[in-house]
Amino acid sequence: MRVIICGAGQVGQNLVQSLNAENLNITLVDQDGQKLDKVVSRSDVIGVEGFAAHPDVLEKAGAAEADMIIAVTSSDETNMIICQVAHSYFNVPRKIARIRSQSYLEARGSEFFSRNHMPIDLIISPEYEVARDIAARLYMPGVFDMVRLSHHEGRVVSVKCLPMSDIVNTPIKQIFKIFPDHKFQVLAIVRGGDEYIIPNTNDVILENDEVYFFAALDHVPEVLKLFGHQKDETKRIIVIGGLDVGYYLTKELLKLPLKPKIYLIESDHDRAAYLSTQFPKVSVMNGDALDQEILEEAYIEKADAIVSVSIDDDYNILTSLLGKQCGAKQSIVLMNQINFMPFVNKLGIDSIVSPKSFTVSNIVQYMREKRSQIVHRLRDGWAEVIEVRIPKTSPFIGRRLDTLDLPAKIMIAGIVRAHDVIIPYSSLLIEKQDVLIFLSDVKYIDYLVDMF
Repeated sequence: MRVIICGAGQVGQNLVQSLNAENLNITLVDQDGQKLDKVVSRSDVIGVEGFAAHPDVLEKAGAAEADMIIAVTSSDETNMIICQVAHSYFNVPRKIARIRSQSYLEARGSEFFSRNHMPIDLIISPEYEVARDIAARLYMPGVFDMVRLSHHEGRVVSVKCLPMSDIVNTPIKQIFKIFPDHKFQVLAIVRGGDEYIIPNTNDVILENDEVYFFAALDHVPEVLKLFGHQKDETKRIIVIGGLDVGYYLTKELLKLPLKPKIYLIESDHDRAAYLSTQFPKVSVMNGDALDQEILEEAYIEKADAIVSVSIDDDYNILTSLLGKQCGAKQSIVLMNQINFMPFVNKLGIDSIVSPKSFTVSNIVQYMREKRSQIVHRLRDGWAEVIEVRIPKTSPFIGRRLDTLDLPAKIMIAGIVRAHDVIIPYSSLLIEKQDVLIFLSDVKYIDYLVDMF
């Protein structure tokens, strides 16, 4: 499969790194020759220097033979033109564009993005997706990462095991004996920020482990309590940064049933004025969130959460740490440099989100998606959650789960059958139209895909 990636920024680089594992023929296009050479020197890709929206540059990149083009430059308009040129000049079958502007996204539900108008098959809006994710985390306390499965009944959730947890220092097999009414499956453990474990039943969950589990959506709050996280009403939220992510996040928070009091701090005067007109029910403040007086005006000592979502990673980290020091109960930080996430986890920040991770995950999912397989990449990219629908003619129908003989690095999370979520057990029989949920180390993805 031939893929052209337009844009060698952080998103393009992460895509190259992720898609290299898919055994694809990748060409990377960018105007910055030095940036391009840096990526090409450490990756198995072809580099083409030039403005990707120009037909001659795309022709040089092999657009006439390409199966897919992915436009992830920093400009929405450039990404849109790239897809139009790829369609009109070269008839590229599949076109993906990163779009961030609110105006364009509002037209997504219309016919504007179609073959007859602006031919884009998949629009990636990481800022919007990350805003939805943060809002969900605020609604579910203690959540680090969350995979929304295509069947809405189930969730894969990660949470830190707190010292007061009922299951700390307990072997996994004992947890289910002690708490038989809590229907969930432990899938993975991240220990110390950089040790990744797909556990067996003899493994023990330790204090401050980040644990991934699978459960029915309505069971998630009860499971979170086992890990020491009580669901308290979120009454006061401080958002730092009012650009795209801050804008979308504020819109999502206003939809929450708990109706929290929202303070939005933006350093740019004109932007703050605009946000005031857009959100009359929100306390919009113009100032620097590193100024403790500004935080005190937002009643930081009473805040249930401080969410730092500016475009500056360092600023987000510092404002979050300052907010926690001043009394905020929970901190969530937006980070673009995903390579630094394991180190930031150790600073005492409660949760980290990355727009670039959402971009890469959504594109990988789109590329790998088939009628019977859907893929979700976990936050750090070390493992994936796979949904496999069992068709009516599958040879797996009637098989016991314990006869699948899976490698240790692949775990069955559960089964979604009609609208029921079933936590797996060895004698469970597979039925037609079941959706099997797996967690797999990325090195074993091909094994699992080939198996089904």
